[in-house]
Amino acid sequence: MMIKRRTLLAGATTLAGAAALRRAEAQAQSGPIRLGFINIMSGSQLIWAGGLNTGAEIARDVINKAGGVMGRPVEVVFRDDHASPNDAVAAMREMAGSGVNLMMGTPFTSSALAVAPIAPTLGVTYLVAGSANLAFTHEQFNKNVFALGENDFISRRTQGRLMAEKYPNVTRWGALIPDVAAGHAGWQFFAMGLREGHEAAGRKVEIFDAVATKPGTPDLRPAISNLMSTPIEGLFWLQLGADAISFLQQGRPLGLWNKLKVNTEFATGPDIGRTLKTNTPENTWCHVHWYYKLYSSNAVGAELAREFTARTKEEFASPYAFLGHNAVFAMAAAIRKAGSTETPAVIGALEGLEWDSAKGKMTMRAADHQGLGRVNFIKLGPTADTWEGRESAEYVAADAANPATPGVAFKL
Repeated sequence: MMIKRRTLLAGATTLAGAAALRRAEAQAQSGPIRLGFINIMSGSQLIWAGGLNTGAEIARDVINKAGGVMGRPVEVVFRDDHASPNDAVAAMREMAGSGVNLMMGTPFTSSALAVAPIAPTLGVTYLVAGSANLAFTHEQFNKNVFALGENDFISRRTQGRLMAEKYPNVTRWGALIPDVAAGHAGWQFFAMGLREGHEAAGRKVEIFDAVATKPGTPDLRPAISNLMSTPIEGLFWLQLGADAISFLQQGRPLGLWNKLKVNTEFATGPDIGRTLKTNTPENTWCHVHWYYKLYSSNAVGAELAREFTARTKEEFASPYAFLGHNAVFAMAAAIRKAGSTETPAVIGALEGLEWDSAKGKMTMRAADHQGLGRVNFIKLGPTADTWEGRESAEYVAADAANPATPGVAFKL
């Protein structure tokens, strides 16, 4: 039987395509494991968000120096979301289209909430590396998304307990918060922990109504005067970005910091000491993602601190470095456990995963994908040249964790 030339060519093309596919598959099995990382890569906010990128790079290098994962090197593919939800979504789609199915990143809640719902459609496993929003493990829960760090409820509840423990004689508390849902919820969670701490010791605590301000209000003096008119001794506060520094500066001439025995906040952290230096109020307690001095005897934490300062030439290791470092370490641990980089296998491995972090052992709660580890706080005060904590504290996140109710909005 005569075989036509066209048939021969078609068969050859098919065989060549199959061979190319086999070569691509072989390369995928032996080439680097690509992890997508969505974060700010440019602009003014890189001054703090850049710590996540450096932390991720350090984790990558540490893993690769030890032989990689399943004998393959780890590659971190960075994409800039410009702190924009639309750009974050575009970055996830672009990376998924290029074959990256394991991703992590963005500390900005708006961007993280934008990418989380599309992860299942794109076949992506996504680790939320910075946002503490409760929605990821509650009303917006989906099987492909995991929240690595402590959420707002855990952090604020623990913060209230810390204040009751450290300042047992401060029993009149108020708050200055932005008039948004996160501000009001944070105050509720803090007040809950504060009451728990005092009541456990047989004390009563008086909690005054919060003073709420419109975000971006340049003149906070009326709100400060409102606080001054109350008999509060302790203040819980949240102001974002430049508003935080403005509040601290405006409070000084009005005598707010002389009135208060302690104040505590949860959004600005080391930037307070770095910016205000000698004008930092006494007894200013901040929640931080990681305080390196608490983990100097932890091999992972000590290595991260050492590498961060060596690479950046900064005096102290940034708390934000932990977020990127922890995400890469957690994903690598899940791949090892799964013995695969396939999305379903990695999801299964992440559920109930225990891994080593720069804060010690962490676990991923299987029921709602909430990461549980340690909650860190530092106390700042007037200083000439450093933001470093005068005192620090850590708490076990699981001791203050909310019940797992995936798919259901969180309610107190």
